[in-house]
Amino acid sequence: MDKLFETALREKYRYPDEKGISTEALWDLSDSQLDQLFKTLNRQLKAAREEESLLSTTSDTEADERKIAVIRRIAEIRREEHKRRGFFGWIRSLFSK
Repeated sequence: MDKLFETALREKYRYPDEKGISTEALWDLSDSQLDQLFKTLNRQLKAAREEESLLSTTSDTEADERKIAVIRRIAEIRREEHKRRGFFGWIRSLFSK
């Protein structure tokens, strides 16, 4: 298993939503919902960095960075799967004529 996903599952990451979306539930979101979540986390991360002080810890920002990385990886996997389906769909169409 990808180390990124292993960390997200072990740490029980929750993503910003009314209910707190789990890592495994991210796969059930539409691309636009995933994109919205990505934007929300980016805004939170940017705000946290702007408010950073010498007394603050970096664990929250590091967790947000990892959450963003998880969402990016899911989007990459979806794009790869879409490309494969597109290619194989094209191949199937050649034989179905």
